[in-house]
Amino acid sequence: MKKGLHNPDRIVSKKFSDFFNSYTKSINNAQNRTGGLFETPFRRIHITSEKYIAQLIWYIHFNPEKHGFVKDFRQYPHSSYKSLISDKPTKLLRNEVLGYFGNRNEFEKFHIFEKFEKNINQFIVELD
Repeated sequence: MKKGLHNPDRIVSKKFSDFFNSYTKSINNAQNRTGGLFETPFRRIHITSEKYIAQLIWYIHFNPEKHGFVKDFRQYPHSSYKSLISDKPTKLLRNEVLGYFGNRNEFEKFHIFEKFEKNINQFIVELD
């Protein structure tokens, strides 16, 4: 049985690894540099509850506003927010995502309420 990234169950991880390695080599070659492009490795946080995942979904949706890309996160064109509140067909698991909030109306209310970042600090990951 193959181990690590060569395990057939890890094909997606292997493809992302190949992509990032290729990208790094290309940038390093173009910029005449060596080494990694990213200062620290990505971190993963274990999702411990449905409340936590709801907060993370909000955090992802709110990020473009927080960083000044748009004045209102609901207008960011690359967000899943509009697809989740729409009735149009989508490949997103709309009902599952909305279920973390109760329903579509509660999903929208949660996003507006949480916009004030009352509890956001516990979800921010600072890398050393």
